[in-house]
Amino acid sequence: MKPPFQMTNRILNNMVEISRLAGSLQWQYERNLHLRKENRIRLIQSSLAIENNSIDCRASNRLG
Repeated sequence: MKPPFQMTNRILNNMVEISRLAGSLQWQYERNLHLRKENRIRLIQSSLAIENNSIDCRASNRLG
């Protein structure tokens, strides 16, 4: 079945741009998740340090 429109260079360029922007948003989302995890680990380590407790990075990674 033929679509009710004709594919033009403008349509193709817009599709490419949308795909590029969607990929950029996905990368930013994944980066934010990584930063949140790092911040959570730092928070755990800081809280434990205040309580005069210590924990190594691997153990805090398992907690975070």
